[in-house]
Amino acid sequence: MGCGLGFLCKQIVMKNDKYKVVGCDLSPVAIKDDNERFRRISRLKFKVENITQLSFRDKQFDTSISCHVIEHVLNYKKAIRELVRITMKRLIIIVPEEYYKKYSPDYHINYFNRDNRIESYFPKDFTVVDTQLVDGDRCLVLDKNI
Repeated sequence: MGCGLGFLCKQIVMKNDKYKVVGCDLSPVAIKDDNERFRRISRLKFKVENITQLSFRDKQFDTSISCHVIEHVLNYKKAIRELVRITMKRLIIIVPEEYYKKYSPDYHINYFNRDNRIESYFPKDFTVVDTQLVDGDRCLVLDKNI
């Protein structure tokens, strides 16, 4: 989710001949550009999606990645529920770790930090297997308990 220009999706699909990747973004313009830019890579497709109402079936993806999206979503708990719903094995979440700023130049409406940890919003059937702070971003890897 939040594929933007498609760079991360391309890197992932090029890592292994067996990977199939679906990049999603809310912007129809970005998705149109991505589908044109990467049209020669048959295992890489892009789709317009709203993270709070995903069109995918339950457990459709082995791994789901949300990169810099949840901090922008009004109903972030619903977005997390949707990510959990479509994920079979592993979920990777990247959000900035920051505190609210009254006069902020960004468009963040949710703030995750030591006092409001993103991990606390995931169901018990997902376990945090790795969490790192990288250049101000919280990178969280969760595995589905089997």
